Amino acid sequence: MKVYIGPYDHWFQPARWFKNWVMWWYGFSDNQHWHIIQRLKYKPHEEMDKITNWLHDSWLYDKLLDLEHWVNNKIDRKVRIRIDNYDVWNLGDTLAMIALPMLYEFKKQGIQGAPHVDDEDVPEYLRSTAAPPLTEEDQNCGRVDELWHQRWEWVVNEMIWALEQVNDPEADSHFHRDADPKKPSDAPGISFQESLDRRDFDKEGYDKFYKRKHNGLCLLGKYFEALWN
Repeated sequence: MKVYIGPYDHWFQPARWFKNWVMWWYGFSDNQHWHIIQRLKYKPHEEMDKITNWLHDSWLYDKLLDLEHWVNNKIDRKVRIRIDNYDVWNLGDTLAMIALPMLYEFKKQGIQGAPHVDDEDVPEYLRSTAAPPLTEEDQNCGRVDELWHQRWEWVVNEMIWALEQVNDPEADSHFHRDADPKKPSDAPGISFQESLDRRDFDKEGYDKFYKRKHNGLCLLGKYFEALWN
């Protein structure tokens, strides 16, 4: 396998620059993290909506956006991928080896946005029902509860943990041990059945391990499209 994926050619963003300048002028110094501004009540949400609507109706903003799209459409992102036949012999392991370091980097950069995470996918202490209830005004303004971002961070951590187990060939080895160290199961001349008889298997521990790993991989599939920063 050989992969080269170049950077996004989105450096030319005059519309974004203009919008950030306007938001800064009106006191919104961090427009990209507007959910933090809302939570801290740095400025009323209605005022931000008013400014944003004015920007989107502005002829200058529209012209700058058209220019931005025209330039970006002229530049193609460089992507070159070569797959060898052995890369798919155990495709799950191959994908896990690639996905794990990417999730490490995703988390390292700091999770800047969070999607809606179903309560059923997180522990009870992180569910929306465990957070202080939102007022009617908060709901009308589209604000989120205090645990919204923590739920997403928990889900990402479970994805990472699950992929770490897939990448570790010895991850489940500690659930299997010799019941009698004086009679090891791998002693010479031991038949397969005798080897099984001499092994002690922690089924309860393994079931918990497998359930968590399987759930982490399911979360990766369910929230795959939400992995953006």
